[in-house]
Amino acid sequence: HLHFAVHSEVDAVRPLESALQLRAGDGDDGALRVWEVYEQLSLDADLVVLSSCSSALGRELRGQGLLGLARAFRHAGARRVVASLWPVEDTGTDMLMREFYAQLAEGRPDAALRAAVLAQLGTSALADASPERGVGGLTTDAAPRVRLDH
Repeated sequence: HLHFAVHSEVDAVRPLESALQLRAGDGDDGALRVWEVYEQLSLDADLVVLSSCSSALGRELRGQGLLGLARAFRHAGARRVVASLWPVEDTGTDMLMREFYAQLAEGRPDAALRAAVLAQLGTSALADASPERGVGGLTTDAAPRVRLDH
């Protein structure tokens, strides 16, 4: 399994520029772009988890489906990809991923993800919203508290 718990940037206009933001250094900006995954990555992974905002999104190409991070990792050799369709909140995502991996030890990724989501829906835990990341609204006021079952 390969797990990325990072920030992602989706470029709907230039989907090949969509990227996972890894650590920058030594002249590298740290962005792992869709085109780099297509051209330079070869995986033998049963599962790749893209635990980041909107990582399942991309640009719809007529007759071909969505071009984005999830598709790039499938092309690179991942047999399954878990990704998000919306902005995610760090604390809630951490809780979801911990439950997902606990459930994954018991069975298949699809069943594990379903069980983790159902468990999270039953929680009343709260965390600070992060408006700059698109979670909790578009305000510059002090971060409101949001339920993690959203």
